[in-house]
Amino acid sequence: MEKFYTVAEVATILGVHPETISRMVRVGDITHARIGRRVVFSRADLDDFIAANTYRLSQDGVPRRLPRPAKPYEQLLAERLEIIRASTAKRIPMSERDFRRRR
Repeated sequence: MEKFYTVAEVATILGVHPETISRMVRVGDITHARIGRRVVFSRADLDDFIAANTYRLSQDGVPRRLPRPAKPYEQLLAERLEIIRASTAKRIPMSERDFRRRR
């Protein structure tokens, strides 16, 4: 089973304030999932984020971003669909009568 990290744990790993991680979540800079109201991060998502934001010095001394291994679009789409399915599977369907009342 994959381990998931909380905002506080990710902040500790990355060496930033937890509010910085929360801001990155709101803006969409870091991949995350929500379980209820909790925001969680997988190790793979953290590794991708670190790789995408890691710089190295080139031979001329200029910082260059390391190339990010690209995930195929189909894989990204499948991951997003799985998250959506997991979050909607627990919802209780509304009866037709209740639906008509809401209109």
